[in-house]
Amino acid sequence: MISFIIINYNTKDLTYQTIKSILNSFDNENSFEMILIDNASIDGSKEFFTNLEKKIDNFKYIYNEENYGFGKANNIGFKHSTGEYIYILNSDTMLHTKNIDKIIKDKFSQYSDAGVIATKVQYEDGTPQPNVQNFTTLTGVFLRLLKIGQLVRNSKLLFKFINIFPFKPHFVKVYLDNFNKEREEGFVDWASGCSLIFKRELYEKLGGFDENFFMYSEDEEICLRVHKLGYSILYTPNILITHLEGKSNTNKNINEFLTEEKVKSEFYLFKKHYSKKIKNLKIIYVLISSIGSFFSKRLKIIKKSMKGLSL
Repeated sequence: MISFIIINYNTKDLTYQTIKSILNSFDNENSFEMILIDNASIDGSKEFFTNLEKKIDNFKYIYNEENYGFGKANNIGFKHSTGEYIYILNSDTMLHTKNIDKIIKDKFSQYSDAGVIATKVQYEDGTPQPNVQNFTTLTGVFLRLLKIGQLVRNSKLLFKFINIFPFKPHFVKVYLDNFNKEREEGFVDWASGCSLIFKRELYEKLGGFDENFFMYSEDEEICLRVHKLGYSILYTPNILITHLEGKSNTNKNINEFLTEEKVKSEFYLFKKHYSKKIKNLKIIYVLISSIGSFFSKRLKIIKKSMKGLSL
């Protein structure tokens, strides 16, 4: 059985859309269960999903009295789960593939060293959404802060142009290689936590997500620990979801908070796994945010966040 764990925070309509997509994707309701963890939503979610729980037998609703963040909320969901497979699925997604229980079972049987399955992700318009990633490097941080990687991968016109251009910088080759990996099945470093499927025994062995992350980077960090335990991350295009990226975070103040959380999470990731590189990480952040803050509101927020960090 598959245990879907979904985290809701003031996204009632999007979350319900996710739930309906799951219900519509199975012929046998005994093949799965849905556990919805609510991080203290105040948008009517509590009343709505409490009533929904009474109507759907394989749906559990747990309301937290405070916002525990992504990782801790998923760990709470795991404690309420019973499935052999743990499917971490964002509340702003839609599952399209039918009866994935057989696909998941077959993939884990076929690839005995795989402990996690990452799925194909697309934007609302049907175009591929970048999902497969290499583990973070200082060069990668530098390029991401300048939004160069995002520009290469998310600009369709630029992406097509660079793809046919004979001479490509190394970082462009890395992004293109990751994009090409998403065309066929294979092993990857890590993938987005918007859609990750764990073997139950592995999630338990890992102790779940590191709860020191409120949000961001916890998906990369748990995948890093998966590798350290001797397991692999399998990417398959045979399971497809749509990720409505950004739809759950449209408030201006929330977006500023999220930018600050990204900074905190990245520094915690380096402190935990790449401690010898943290001084260079700080230099990169200070350099780019100090210069860029005159031109970019995002970098201005990052510069402000740096002052509050205890390294």
